[in-house]
Amino acid sequence: MDNFLDPKMVSVLGTLLRDKVRPTVPLKLIATSDIGEFAAIALQNPSVYLEQTLSIAGDSLTYGEIDAVFRAVQGKPLPTTYSLVGTVVNLLIKDLRTMYVWPWVQLKRQTNVEFVRRVAFFDQVGYSANVEQSRKIYPELKTLKQYLEANQ
Repeated sequence: MDNFLDPKMVSVLGTLLRDKVRPTVPLKLIATSDIGEFAAIALQNPSVYLEQTLSIAGDSLTYGEIDAVFRAVQGKPLPTTYSLVGTVVNLLIKDLRTMYVWPWVQLKRQTNVEFVRRVAFFDQVGYSANVEQSRKIYPELKTLKQYLEANQ
């Protein structure tokens, strides 16, 4: 969620979500402070969490839902920029190329099944973190709305 507070990053992130992820695919969101709380819980309960992998999230929202939260909290839409800016940033940063890929790249590389599975992660699969399960462990998890309201 912290990337939504950075004035430079939020418009690029908004553009990538708008242009590179299908509108029905939810993005799992978590505040870094909540990650710290989970780390503390795990360190305080080693017998429960030793050698365990947790997928944690405080919210699960599509681009449209994220935009609606921005409109409700800030009175304006999720910032975006020109599609070209998102495309250039996507090309320059390898991790983003792995997460966000154009549909034409998928079609062009249909023969490489493993490549197609790896790329476009958010668009095709997304993270599998279970918000309700995460809340059972740490009930004070922030939603995007709560996070934006607390950080205005």
